[in-house]
Amino acid sequence: MRIPLAGITAGVLLGFVLWVGFVDANRYLTDGYPRLALGSLRRSLDVYALGAVLLFALMELTFFLLSRRWKRPHAANAALWLLLATGAAVVSLRLSPWVPRAHSVHGALLFGSVSLAGMWLAWLAARHPRAMRRGAGLARRGLGGFGPAGAALLVLAGVNAAAAFVADPAPRPRLNVLLITIDALRADHLGVYGYPRPTSPNIDRLAGEGVTFRRAASQWPLTSPSFAALMSSTYGHTNGLIRNTAQRMPDRPLMLAELLKAAGYDTWAAVGNVNLARFFNFDQGFDTYQELWRQDDQRKTERITRAGLDLLKQASAERPFFLWLHYFDPHARYDPPKPFDQMFVGDRYFDGSWRVPLNGRQDQDLGGISSKVTLGREDRVAYYVAQYDAEIRYVDQQVGILLEALKERGLAGNTLVVLTSDHGESLGDHNYFFEHGRFPYDDCVHVPLIVRAPGEPRPGEAVRSPVQSIDIVPTILDLAGLPADPRAEGKSLRLLLRGEHPRGDLWDYAFTESGFALDYQRSITGERYKLIYVPDAGNRRIMTGRELELYDLEADPRETKNLIDERPEVAALLKRQLWRWMANGGPAAPPPAEVRVEGQAEEQLRSLGYIN
Repeated sequence: MRIPLAGITAGVLLGFVLWVGFVDANRYLTDGYPRLALGSLRRSLDVYALGAVLLFALMELTFFLLSRRWKRPHAANAALWLLLATGAAVVSLRLSPWVPRAHSVHGALLFGSVSLAGMWLAWLAARHPRAMRRGAGLARRGLGGFGPAGAALLVLAGVNAAAAFVADPAPRPRLNVLLITIDALRADHLGVYGYPRPTSPNIDRLAGEGVTFRRAASQWPLTSPSFAALMSSTYGHTNGLIRNTAQRMPDRPLMLAELLKAAGYDTWAAVGNVNLARFFNFDQGFDTYQELWRQDDQRKTERITRAGLDLLKQASAERPFFLWLHYFDPHARYDPPKPFDQMFVGDRYFDGSWRVPLNGRQDQDLGGISSKVTLGREDRVAYYVAQYDAEIRYVDQQVGILLEALKERGLAGNTLVVLTSDHGESLGDHNYFFEHGRFPYDDCVHVPLIVRAPGEPRPGEAVRSPVQSIDIVPTILDLAGLPADPRAEGKSLRLLLRGEHPRGDLWDYAFTESGFALDYQRSITGERYKLIYVPDAGNRRIMTGRELELYDLEADPRETKNLIDERPEVAALLKRQLWRWMANGGPAAPPPAEVRVEGQAEEQLRSLGYIN
């Protein structure tokens, strides 16, 4: 009897220790989310209490078996479990993405130290049988005593009862939330944004039922920094994810899924980009997180839709849901399936006269087409653009299937739908071919943002005020009737959805960070003009050669003419606002933990050019 009681006591103690560290990292209590804190404590205590009971039972079983053959079973049993613990630690380190590779110098030192320490402890245990027998007795009496075990059982029962009570089995009805994000989707290649090709009939229909934001900006034109900003409503310099992709999202900012989970939502996601994998920590707050980037085939987009449809079948009238679907297409390579393949090749918008070199390296995306995106020996820019557009049409079909399913299941009238992108794509603009992240021009940072909110007026309207990706979380919380996140740096767009036109710095400007240099680019976008600050000399050499660039987005939407010398008064105003924003940003966040990726994730990241 003392063995399972000792396991419960040990598990509860361990669960408390780990929970304190977890909550401290995520600020659930300090940010005022007791439901999340209590739920995480419940899971921690239950898992570790059950695990410790099973572990102690196994240790007792091995002791019984050893006692039949060994004269000193306590020492043998202790040595055996120390060796097993050492092996488990090595395997855990090997699987963890946060430690160096085993064959590196640092990795060899780490793995070697753990292995040697474990073997040395096992040797000590085998050499001191009396101490092991005495220790086993103390553990049984101390942890398995009725006093400590009874207290642990009371705590376990109390925490489970409190968590069940706070969970509120019948929450008041709230909006469901469907967030659709489409990788590398430029706003100006959708019909609703004026594109002449029929790339987006279903997205255009959604825009006709909601509100379209004409001037929405991504916070960073790369997947992981963009989603870090979008899902936490914090800028890159605040959350620490800048300049690169394939980075770990820090625990400190509360993510949208966590905030909705705290309000009683079921939280589901299906993602098609390896940069959003669990080991990059983008699954925070999700009950279900499907990583369909592992399905590396041409029909990955359809798999995302099927996953979304399956999750919608779980929708309950008692609990609202948050569903996030991230489609990987139209990310390069542009290889749409039939019947979309070649759909726009040779149409009346196709001009095959512009040809560019095929570069032989993955990182040569300036002045020609890099090897990671080439389509055979094709060197016509128009061909790549046509295939990019065909992938948009393919994704648009899937969006239509998803929205139709909402209607068929009777969910459309109570579901907030938000459609956006993490970034755009340069299709030869500024001599930059079929990539993103290097520059802050609109081809890469101007993203679609369409919001269809049940009960909100003005369907089919458009908003010209500049908005940002970090505004999405505050907007969803506001429309769902939930309190704002005090750490959010974005604002709710509900006033704009209703047709109001508030003025002031908060509403007049959007800010973007971009580039790979240590001193990266910053830009500010108003309703008409955009100012880019290029502090790095290397960036200036591949851009316009100037530290400041000013563009009239109405007269020159492709940003080809730098007006910095012609419109000094406009530049001075925007520069003053940009400098103020940079100064108010506070100290730069520490860089994210280095992530070790291997296997399928490493192969995908390498094939996409994210790692060399």
